[in-house]
Amino acid sequence: MACTKYHKLINEFIDNEISKKEEISLLEHISYCENCKIHLSNLSKIKSNIKLSFSDKQNYKDIDLSKQIMSKIHTKTDLNTFKSKTNLLYKIATFILIASAILIMKQLKNNHKDFALKEEEQMVFEHLEKSHDTQVINVAFSQER
Repeated sequence: MACTKYHKLINEFIDNEISKKEEISLLEHISYCENCKIHLSNLSKIKSNIKLSFSDKQNYKDIDLSKQIMSKIHTKTDLNTFKSKTNLLYKIATFILIASAILIMKQLKNNHKDFALKEEEQMVFEHLEKSHDTQVINVAFSQER
């Protein structure tokens, strides 16, 4: 049970996040506890191997492992942010295109209606001209203007 407490202290010791009082207590415990001594040794080896894997150099004591990991995380986050912004722009552009198409179709429909009315008026005038009723033609012609 006491070893659980010391395992946490070993992790903090490896990361240089332990107080002097806790360090003295840990070193005293390790002096007689073989399991915790092995645990400390294993974690030290793991940390060393991880540092070595991030470095091409043999001198890896100056490597800030957390800084390298966080920079990789930020890079992936920036890429995801860029992708989501790009997707948003595509959605907005699609919406604008659809709205424009709808407005153009409505305008064309209105123009077609206007053209149809003008065509009907033309037919009425032609019919009136054929009937030779000049009075009706003059009244209809004066109303158009």
